[in-house]
Amino acid sequence: MLYLVSMSSGGFRPGELYGATFADLDLDGSIPLIKIIKALREKGESGRNEIGRTKTRDAVRTNPLHHLATRALRAWKSDGWARFVGRRPELADLVFPDERGAPRRPRDAQNLRRDLKVAGCPTKYGVEDITFKDATRHSFATWLGAAGIPDEIIGRLEGHSAKSVTRRHYIGDDLARLQEAIERIKLDLSTGQVVTLTLALATTHGGPKLASTFQE
Repeated sequence: MLYLVSMSSGGFRPGELYGATFADLDLDGSIPLIKIIKALREKGESGRNEIGRTKTRDAVRTNPLHHLATRALRAWKSDGWARFVGRRPELADLVFPDERGAPRRPRDAQNLRRDLKVAGCPTKYGVEDITFKDATRHSFATWLGAAGIPDEIIGRLEGHSAKSVTRRHYIGDDLARLQEAIERIKLDLSTGQVVTLTLALATTHGGPKLASTFQE
């Protein structure tokens, strides 16, 4: 689900999603959204995982959620999270914690390549290993670009700094316009083989193969 949310709704960095709480989600509004206002650092000053600032000031943003991401997050909030952690989630709880409900930063690149291998997909781009950023953030930008979405909107969704008057004054937080853009991404979740996994594995590793098509 981490891959789905990132590659469909904003090319989010792993730390941005691992730092998100349920208070940062609005899954029932007219435009479901996620607020990125903090991030989980792999190692803070204490040497442990810590919630802190986002990588850049412009990474603080509010993004609409793709309808498939909304559906997955609703199911996770209503049932999956409680079965994983052992209690009902509260607003202050992290959306993607470890099994104790505490902050976690798994080895995303290594896990991603393992999941790609299970799905029968390449794990390298040329001679380089594919990273989480390649598979999610870069895929998100590439798919939107192929769908004809302007660079200003892609940059706003990914949290890049505003470099144009159009971006600063006419896009901003126009959620309806941003939602229209992300819904141009079409993910086919029917192409993967459904297998039974323990919940702990299902929330961290494998999942259905994702195939992209674009709205004409």
